[in-house]
Amino acid sequence: ETDAGFTYRVRASDFEYWRGSNLPVILVLYRQSDDTFFWKSLENLVGEAERTLQIDKERDVLDGRAKDRLLLDLARNLGIGVDDILPDNLN
Repeated sequence: ETDAGFTYRVRASDFEYWRGSNLPVILVLYRQSDDTFFWKSLENLVGEAERTLQIDKERDVLDGRAKDRLLLDLARNLGIGVDDILPDNLN
């Protein structure tokens, strides 16, 4: 772990389960030492080497600022535009 980030190795059994999903999958990690949540999209898990995720402590933090990245990731994975998943009052 560095000041900028850390790595997380996905268990092989979880990797195989998630890789078979036809829905977008994100991994949420909780760090108890500072009560911080991090997230990472798992859309590009394609091989053994991909089981090691690089977590950026600033970009991948799961807080109020993550909403836009989560929505964009969801829209990209579903092949739709962001306007199609946002309620009218949030567009």
